[in-house]
Amino acid sequence: MSIVKKGEQEAFEILENIIGIPMDKEYCDDNSEAKMPDFKTQTGIFVEVTHTHHNLNSSKPNKFSSKSDEEKLQTLSKAWASRERIVNLDYERTADGELTPDDQELFKKDVVAVKNTFGFDCSKGKYTKKHEWCDCPTAVFSADNILKDVEDKSKNYFEKFQHTQEKISLFVFAIKEEIDDVEGLYKQRHLNGATTVFFRRILSSIFKTVYICEYDLIAQKYNTTNPRIIVLDRISDTSINYRTIN
Repeated sequence: MSIVKKGEQEAFEILENIIGIPMDKEYCDDNSEAKMPDFKTQTGIFVEVTHTHHNLNSSKPNKFSSKSDEEKLQTLSKAWASRERIVNLDYERTADGELTPDDQELFKKDVVAVKNTFGFDCSKGKYTKKHEWCDCPTAVFSADNILKDVEDKSKNYFEKFQHTQEKISLFVFAIKEEIDDVEGLYKQRHLNGATTVFFRRILSSIFKTVYICEYDLIAQKYNTTNPRIIVLDRISDTSINYRTIN
């Protein structure tokens, strides 16, 4: 077995030593064919390894970083005021409930200020694809990061595995806040509609099992002794078994 990708060795050890899955040590992702998963278990199930991705490029120099502290403070203060107006819908309205012409323009300017400073597009309700290049990027931690990796990797392997008897699972290294978010969704599964959507989208992926393992992003450390793990096992096309380790 050749370990070439970040986290592969740690994932292999966790799968075998913590979760208790006998791994095929003869299998190797040697790129001899297209879209080869990272590992294979002794029972013949392939495993792909990935990490959730975050916009932590705030150290990259940009126009904002070259400004004086006073200029930075002014920019952030204005952007934060814009954010507060948007969140609180603090705009003047006409008798019909519409924004006045002046405040329509103010709202547009507020949207631009928040987008340019924090990377959040209020008109779409999400962070822009390249929001790490905004003035003051912020890291986004949620279960959606895990879901994005599941769906992206599923698209990559769907054609290869959809019409075969072979199975593939996904091992995702995620941070504490993301795992907390998944646990919260599961605990609220009888009350929160978002839970149904999250797990339904997991079920629509190509993966037999999704392993979500905690990873220390800041320290860039893996815990191979007693990591916190969530295992999502596909029972059927409409059912998932949720279990935790540690």
